[in-house]
Amino acid sequence: MEKYNGVSWGDSNEGFIFYNSPKSFKHRFGSKCTTYIFGQDQENMTFTTQTFYIVEENENSVKFRVQEYYNGDSRGSHETIYSVSDDGSKLINTYDVMNNYSNSYSRNSNNICN
Repeated sequence: MEKYNGVSWGDSNEGFIFYNSPKSFKHRFGSKCTTYIFGQDQENMTFTTQTFYIVEENENSVKFRVQEYYNGDSRGSHETIYSVSDDGSKLINTYDVMNNYSNSYSRNSNNICN
């Protein structure tokens, strides 16, 4: 997904931006924008947190495992895939937790975290 470095997908409610260096992404939900660096635990593991690990990446998609923690104890994991449509206009998220849930986000010319 290197060619999509810094590209925003989403709207003012929810969206994503992926970065090459360090390998990371920003997730906007409501008014909160959080940065996650792949393979790095969150600084505060006091409550429910998640650590993200890249499983597979290619030109138009990234598959990663989400490891969930509560008070520092592992609470399970799941995998999710983010792929870009052929024309680059949509980011599609698919994961296996809720019967192959899928959602798509439109490419946004503005930074969704500003």
